[in-house]
Amino acid sequence: MRQWKEEDPQRRVVGYFPVFAPRELIEGAGAFPLGLHGGGQQVELMFADSRMQSFVCSISRTTLELGLIGNLDLLDAMFFTNICDVARNLSGVWCRNFPQQQTIFLHLPMHPPGETTLRYLVKEFGRAHRTIATIAGNGHGTEPLHVAIAAGNRNRLLQAQLEQTHRSEPWNLSLPALYLLRRMGSQMTLAQHNQLLADALGRLQHSTVRPRDGIRVIVEGAFCEQPPLELLELLEESGCYVVGDDLARGLRPESAPIELAQGGDPLEALARWYTFASGTQSVRHAPPQQREDYLFGQIEAASAQGVIFLNAKFCEPALYDYVVFKNALERQGKIPFMTLEFEEKQSTFENLRMQVETFVESILFT
Repeated sequence: MRQWKEEDPQRRVVGYFPVFAPRELIEGAGAFPLGLHGGGQQVELMFADSRMQSFVCSISRTTLELGLIGNLDLLDAMFFTNICDVARNLSGVWCRNFPQQQTIFLHLPMHPPGETTLRYLVKEFGRAHRTIATIAGNGHGTEPLHVAIAAGNRNRLLQAQLEQTHRSEPWNLSLPALYLLRRMGSQMTLAQHNQLLADALGRLQHSTVRPRDGIRVIVEGAFCEQPPLELLELLEESGCYVVGDDLARGLRPESAPIELAQGGDPLEALARWYTFASGTQSVRHAPPQQREDYLFGQIEAASAQGVIFLNAKFCEPALYDYVVFKNALERQGKIPFMTLEFEEKQSTFENLRMQVETFVESILFT
């Protein structure tokens, strides 16, 4: 990314903190959207704990650490949303520690879909778009936003095709491979990511991997913080075909394409998509029944035999859904489930492997 900026000093990079960031909005304002998902196992905490509590989620602390050790000095701005208390507070900590970078905070609506919510979000998206366009020196025109939305719709289509392949032939496209294909989109433009996904789809047509025995499960519970790749590999090595998941929210096809009529307002189209069509997410208010319907819809669509909840330590928003999901599955009494707790910096997995293997055997021999 530094090399890319050095090639043209006018280029601007806007980092964004998950779960949801409108990449089309950032690209359409003339900047490069760079997704930051923490430091994982590649950074040791030396300075971040002096700026925020040690009992908050690991992703917020390691993201801040990346900034404090100079890895993120290439950013021209940092983009946050009000997904949880930690993200709200991190935006303030970021603003104080990195005054040379503009901190952009987007207030996403928490209330159910409605025209009032839509009108509010159009103004919020417009404010963010103008701020980023000013940073990029790109003016306030909307034509680039039309192009970005078209690329975003293409991205959703390609990802949906990959997920369909993964669901119907999980031995051909493993969960770790699918997850990495998604995550690479956080470090590419939408057009670059589209080329990568199209290439992957072409390669899958010539796959000769043979099926193996395994149970079909879905994975739920990930919010901002993502499980280590070793944990995802462990699930499949232990006999699971993960045919449905909620990993890398904000980087995946959770909904229908953005509908933008010829000559229409792209900000209004983007806001309408988020308000009415962006799916069920923990970051948005929804009654328990709607969340239960989402879970059982996922189970049915994937023909799943079990559910594995992956809960990050200290992540309260993810636990809100877990309580609803757990109660619903216990009432139904048909689908077995288990819960694993993880941290992005985790490096030992033997205990988790034993738990997953026991879970798989309990389903296979019932």
